[in-house]
Amino acid sequence: MRNLVVIFVAVFVLQSCGHSVTDPKPFPIEGVSNSIKVGELTIAGQPNKQALGTLSGLGYKSVISVRGVGEVKWDEANAAKALGMEYHQAPMGKPLTAITDMHVALFNEAMQNATKPVFLHCGSGNRAAALWAVWLVEHKGMEPKEALRLAELSGMRSMRVLAEARLDKLR
Repeated sequence: MRNLVVIFVAVFVLQSCGHSVTDPKPFPIEGVSNSIKVGELTIAGQPNKQALGTLSGLGYKSVISVRGVGEVKWDEANAAKALGMEYHQAPMGKPLTAITDMHVALFNEAMQNATKPVFLHCGSGNRAAALWAVWLVEHKGMEPKEALRLAELSGMRSMRVLAEARLDKLR
């Protein structure tokens, strides 16, 4: 009987180690394309200047951009900071041919340091959602199939190939 209890507790602990995330839901914000909310994280396309003000008014504390250097034609970092939000960058330039260790490390650092709620974006949400999926697996212990499903619901499209390639290397 004691062995059964030990086995039950071990199974329960192992099952609870995986990172649980609620299903993403559309979260329309004027001036932002493809905005999807997942708990205290919103994944979307590039916000315009007015949308940053809206996000600040909604209580967002941090912005994480995965856009490459030079992709944004205005000073998003200073605009976010002027609104009282933190600004973090984990650049994934174009053309993107792989999700690298550096991408994942910079994103993990941003996620660890960002005050919630967090607004995560790239140009369309595609790169941001793919990087988030990889991060969920590598840093939160989520099963790859579930992470990819959530990322697709959050805007990942063509970058799925790169997310899968990265995750296949872990198997």
